[in-house]
Amino acid sequence: MGKSKFPCAAEDRHCLCSPIIIKPKLIRDENCPATIMNQIKNLIYIVDDDPDDRQIILDAFLEHTNTLDYVFLEDGQELLDTLQASNISDYPSLIILDLNMPGMLGLQVLKIIRSNPAYSHIPIIVLTTSELNTDRKRSYELGANCFLTKPKLYTDLIKLTRSIAVIWLDEEISQSVPNGDTINI
Repeated sequence: MGKSKFPCAAEDRHCLCSPIIIKPKLIRDENCPATIMNQIKNLIYIVDDDPDDRQIILDAFLEHTNTLDYVFLEDGQELLDTLQASNISDYPSLIILDLNMPGMLGLQVLKIIRSNPAYSHIPIIVLTTSELNTDRKRSYELGANCFLTKPKLYTDLIKLTRSIAVIWLDEEISQSVPNGDTINI
């Protein structure tokens, strides 16, 4: 297989920058944590030490969907504590994880979550200011489902969160097209 021009594109990855977007396969085993998790309303954990960033990310999601619940978490240890205190039915549908946080770094948290079978099924999107290929590569090596750099413009963040909702939360989002019609994506 030749080298992709998309650094994170891999056959086993489902990422927004992949040339072909493949939705994650849903597991239908009724005893599987992923199946139980997918039976609840969309719950997103937004893990970022910057309160403004957490709020802006949430606001961008709310621009196009009102079917999600969210939990703001300030750091990696708080994320781990919250997961440990949660019942399986309360696990999030998705974790949005910053890398650069005080205390436990995002990469450390990612490694711990992926090594724990109770949480390893939860999709994790790294959303960070880092543009370093080493951070991207290490995130994927540790089990991130997607690595994204935070856009500088709010309009770009809205587009990004719309794609996340469609791909990872099975959201059907209506979008206006130039002739005034509405399409579902």
